[in-house]
Amino acid sequence: MVAKKLGAAAAIFDEHGKILLVKHNYGPLNWELPGGGAEANETIVETALRETREETGLQVTAQHICGIYAIEENDSLHFVFLCHRTDTAAPAAQAAEISECAYWSVEALPYLSDK
Repeated sequence: MVAKKLGAAAAIFDEHGKILLVKHNYGPLNWELPGGGAEANETIVETALRETREETGLQVTAQHICGIYAIEENDSLHFVFLCHRTDTAAPAAQAAEISECAYWSVEALPYLSDK
């Protein structure tokens, strides 16, 4: 049996109920939750916190899991955690693969084809 690849992401809402998304500058240029693949010897919660910090510069804590997704393309499992900010910094693209960070109303989320 082959071990599944694991990933994690953070669902972070602002005081107006908008969710934070990051825009990738590769592939389909889509907006997604901050997150990515787990590193060796890292818990899945640590993955969500590290990826959020690396992509947005924000410090967060994980409150609870709010989703688990199977991704067929790379045979992986992706865990999403509801997270709360522990700092007051504005989110800003920190990683080379992220071009923008923005809060979006859940009624006006960008589609994959939005560039």
